[in-house]
Amino acid sequence: MKNQFPMYPTLLDSLTKGKILADPDVPFVSPKLNDIMELNIQSALRGAIQPKNALENMEKSFTEVISSTGIIKK
Repeated sequence: MKNQFPMYPTLLDSLTKGKILADPDVPFVSPKLNDIMELNIQSALRGAIQPKNALENMEKSFTEVISSTGIIKK
């Protein structure tokens, strides 16, 4: 199984060290934020993008989505 899913040991290791589970909860946009987060994390785990780029993408997309609701201003 390790050969088929090489990221699992690293993922398990990171989950055992985490103190807080990130779960964005913003009214009316939580599903969009979760989709953005999942897409970028999966892309980084597959090696399609660098982790730093995934975080930058998430920050930009989160700000755009939340700003569109009027909750925060850009």
